[in-house]
Amino acid sequence: MKNIFCIFLIFACCRITGQTHSGMVLVPGGKLKTQSSTIDVKGFYMDTCEVTVADFEKFVNSTSYKTDAEKNGTSTCYGGQSIANVTWRCNTMGKIRPANEYDRPVIHVSYNDAMAYAKWAKKRLPTEEEWMYAASHKRGGRTKQIAWFNSLARDIHPVGKLKPNSLGIYDLFGNAYEIVNTVNEQQKLFKMKGNCFLSEDNIDIEEYAVAPMSSTSHITGFRCVKDL
Repeated sequence: MKNIFCIFLIFACCRITGQTHSGMVLVPGGKLKTQSSTIDVKGFYMDTCEVTVADFEKFVNSTSYKTDAEKNGTSTCYGGQSIANVTWRCNTMGKIRPANEYDRPVIHVSYNDAMAYAKWAKKRLPTEEEWMYAASHKRGGRTKQIAWFNSLARDIHPVGKLKPNSLGIYDLFGNAYEIVNTVNEQQKLFKMKGNCFLSEDNIDIEEYAVAPMSSTSHITGFRCVKDL
């Protein structure tokens, strides 16, 4: 009986702190207020950080997956240039990253690529509402404490180095935009939310819509969620 109580106590503590999945935190359910309505959001787990190059490499090594950028033979780089032979191993300038930079968000990936990774990881992409709800929690500091913003920067930064929000989630603002699982079926476009390292010193949430096979390089990454 004592052992059962201990197991229950450990489980309860994990639920409170959100640490029931490695690298994820619990986002408790609640209400998301929008300009037009209030939306009920069920609880879920969210990655504390964006998926890194190292994370994506494990996926590729396990599955031999080929990204859309690799299939297309090109990806968009810093300055809007489309450069040949740029892959997820590259930085925003299209140059191969050294191994010591694999702690940065993976880029040069598409919506299709993010969906494939999430399925392999037994997770999924967050809905737009889930992402916005997680981002609405207390940000926990001044802009420069929680987000990478530098209009002169030419690359993204390592994940998890600044302050997290009150849920323990890092880099929801100002490193890479993040792909969400909200698709405009009529126009065949997916959405990405947040902001990126190229932005000015602010923490506004923006969004863009891009074709599912488009790899938008220096501004697009992703993170995953998991159902309770």
